[in-house]
Amino acid sequence: MDLFAFLSYIRQFNVDVLVIGVAVWGLNKLLQNTLLKKVDGKYLTFVPFVLGALLYAAYAACTGAFSQGAAAVGGVVAEGMTCGAVATVIGIICDKVSAKEGPSVRAACVQTLVGEFCAITEQQAEEIAAAFLRDADEARSLLTEAVGESAAQSLFPLLERALHTLE
Repeated sequence: MDLFAFLSYIRQFNVDVLVIGVAVWGLNKLLQNTLLKKVDGKYLTFVPFVLGALLYAAYAACTGAFSQGAAAVGGVVAEGMTCGAVATVIGIICDKVSAKEGPSVRAACVQTLVGEFCAITEQQAEEIAAAFLRDADEARSLLTEAVGESAAQSLFPLLERALHTLE
């Protein structure tokens, strides 16, 4: 079985997002400890999502997923964003396991993604995480209140995807 056959095989079972998410997590950790050491934390929030989109696009190119046209491109970007969300969640779970106390994983996810944009308490993070389970409009409102309109527009889809991976 060559590499391309293996990639097609894992795609069949939707394990590809998990495998690429783990790769993105590792690559993100490596980059943050080397090349991106001096980059502002606000920008580092987006790195796993960008890496996820890039790695999934490379994977899709190897497996022929782009051959179905524009709809496939949108799906590839969405799956790549999911890979970034998986990487973010893996990082948060690893941090949570090493810390052994603190907020829930969902709240830690909110704190990780929002923390570079504003000071957010554990209680606010828990409220925002709970709002994502109840109502998207309420979650958007709480997020906007915490970080402002422009940052909320960028962070909302990332938080939504990251929190969705925890369900």
